[in-house]
Amino acid sequence: MALTQHAWFRALCYVGIFFLSWAIDIGLLIALNGYIFSSGLGTLIYAIFSPSLYAFLLSIYFLKRKHYFSLIVPLLNFFIGVILFALAMLFMMVSSSV
Repeated sequence: MALTQHAWFRALCYVGIFFLSWAIDIGLLIALNGYIFSSGLGTLIYAIFSPSLYAFLLSIYFLKRKHYFSLIVPLLNFFIGVILFALAMLFMMVSSSV
């Protein structure tokens, strides 16, 4: 039995994909040194939702093998991105009214 057929290994890979996608995004934020937050809304949207894209690209291997549960990681990253986007918009509204 191949290692990718074990449920525990796939779950470990999904957790790894989740953290790796956020590590890539945070690494890009550090590397760009604040350019994300000072340049406009489009870059902010990309920075918040890019972990979902990275997670989808990293989980394509499992999707090719018909492990459709691997889509939970990009969806989870997307919903975290929606929450972060709402918080960023709330922060922008509060800071512009002061």
